[in-house]
This record gives sequence, structure tokens and C-alpha cells, in this order.
Amino acid sequence: MKEIIDKLEKESTEYKERAKKIAAKLQGHAMISENQFNLLMVQRSMLISLARIVDCRINDIKKER
Repeated sequence: MKEIIDKLEKESTEYKERAKKIAAKLQGHAMISENQFNLLMVQRSMLISLARIVDCRINDIKKER
């Protein structure tokens, strides 16, 4: 179980880090088109959702112990 939890925590952290990078790019002064901006916003939202799902699964596994 510990290995699974560790793997899921790593996965969640990776999603969160990728979402932070996208947020930084969006907040920066980079010249991006409206379409690119919208695409990045969707990707960021998806990454945040995936991280939350993984975090919920981790909590479920810990409760089952």
C-alpha cells in the first residue's frame, strides 16, 4: 500500500507543478493568442482536477487501512 500511496502522491505533485507552470506562463507577459490562452486555461483546469482526483484516491486508500 505504501508504494501505491507514494506513487499517487508523486503523480499528484507532478500535476500540481505542471498547473503552476501554466499559471506562471499565463501571468507572465508572454505574447500569446487568445486561443493559446484558452487552451492553457483548459489544460490547467484539467491538471488541477486530476490532482484533486488523485488526492481523493490517496485519502480513500488511507481510510481503508
